[in-house]
Amino acid sequence: MFDKNYVDLMIIHCDRILHYIEGITYQDWTDNGMLQDAVCKRLDSLTECVKEHLKRNPSIRDEFPGIPWDDIVAFRNRDVHHYESTNFDVVWEILERDILPLKQVIKTIAERQ
Repeated sequence: MFDKNYVDLMIIHCDRILHYIEGITYQDWTDNGMLQDAVCKRLDSLTECVKEHLKRNPSIRDEFPGIPWDDIVAFRNRDVHHYESTNFDVVWEILERDILPLKQVIKTIAERQ
């Protein structure tokens, strides 16, 4: 059975998200539905990888308590199953506040592998 390397995938998704939003203002974000869709698709993939990695490595919750692991998984569930009600202002806050710190933690995890 193929076992995905969720850590590498998480880094790829973070990198793509950060690339998509580089130089983007809040106004750009609110005006561009295609950008919102692209970023949310990557967020869904990222958060799915986080969910699967947590199943296999639950101790990272304790090792990196500054990351809201359960909130990440909850976001995934809401966004995937109820995309029509996604609050893009909340997504923007996540992009500004959480993606870079998450990527830094994931890189730390990757260095241990």
